[in-house]
Amino acid sequence: MTKSKRNATLMIALLLAAVLAGLLYAALKPPVLPLGARMPALAFASPTGSDTLRPSPTKPTLVILFSMRCPHCLYELDLFEQHIDQLAGARIYLATTDRDFTPGADNLRWPLLSCAENVIWVRLEEKQYTRHFGAAISPCFFIFDHEGVLREKIRGEIKLEALLAKIEPAGA
Repeated sequence: MTKSKRNATLMIALLLAAVLAGLLYAALKPPVLPLGARMPALAFASPTGSDTLRPSPTKPTLVILFSMRCPHCLYELDLFEQHIDQLAGARIYLATTDRDFTPGADNLRWPLLSCAENVIWVRLEEKQYTRHFGAAISPCFFIFDHEGVLREKIRGEIKLEALLAKIEPAGA
């Protein structure tokens, strides 16, 4: 084997080893917010001023990540708007990392969600969200019990009936 072929083979082997190491690291890295973790106390700007993400002491809390550019998210929000009465048993944080979203102004499409006492619109910085919740995949649902312990994580769209079924045991 010539020296150039040997060098090329060595470079390919090193490249494959680096890719494999990266994949192993990603696969074995613990999740940012594993089941059983406590709800992070994040400060955020809300339509009424400054607030902090916190669990409800009497009912489950949902933190739902959405994006105004995500058709699945908009579908979920429209569904929640239609069935807001069924979601009264939970505190709901509707969170987005969209830089151009202004809580109180950009959520007028959902008047019932916007005036519901149990729904809080939140705008978080993407780095802040990623550090505390993991990759910003939307829609994404985090269900915490009344003590603020993460009981369920759902990435992607979910049927309302399935979400309601998951909320009930979380508050029990």
